[in-house]
Amino acid sequence: MASCNADVLVLVTTLFFSYGVIASTNFDFFYYVLSWPGSACRARAEGCCLPTTGEPELDFFVMGLYPADSSGKILTKCNDTKFLVNALAKFIGDMYSYMPNLKCPSNNGVSSWKRRWSPYGVCSGQNETEYFRRSLLLRSTINLLPILKRRGKQDDLPHTDDEKYNTGLPQAAINDAVGNTTRVACNTKVEGGRQLSQIWMCVDRDVS
Repeated sequence: MASCNADVLVLVTTLFFSYGVIASTNFDFFYYVLSWPGSACRARAEGCCLPTTGEPELDFFVMGLYPADSSGKILTKCNDTKFLVNALAKFIGDMYSYMPNLKCPSNNGVSSWKRRWSPYGVCSGQNETEYFRRSLLLRSTINLLPILKRRGKQDDLPHTDDEKYNTGLPQAAINDAVGNTTRVACNTKVEGGRQLSQIWMCVDRDVS
């Protein structure tokens, strides 16, 4: 597995939505990204809308499992394999709970799953069922929320900001617990102030 250090994670979290992606069928590791839903809602003027499938879990959501090469660049559009929602039938309940789309108007999340599969999942070397199954399995294996509650302030974790919570703490706690290089990403609340938004981790390409 290629080295994935904090500097690489900083680069990718900065450039991910601009030019940090390339098209290729070869990759060295995954970036695994979890997001705190409350932070996304407080960063949007319109807030969030309850999915049409019901209330999701109050936990970290799976944001993405992104294959990357040895330089840290995320791979994209390796082939044109189509997204089929029926491929997720055996664990569709977990998809609704841990990979929902909270944007308004209310929706069932399927469009966001398609955006994960195309272009990123098609570069993972896995079929659609396995790609999403592994994404969910990683979340339950890491079980991030109890880790942060044990090492942080349990009462205010959903309202993390610079005044209440040291973002270096969750990063150190996760590194200690799961042994992976991590990077905490923050966003800005509508009313101002920074808050914990995402946790980026490096995982082996053969993760199961």
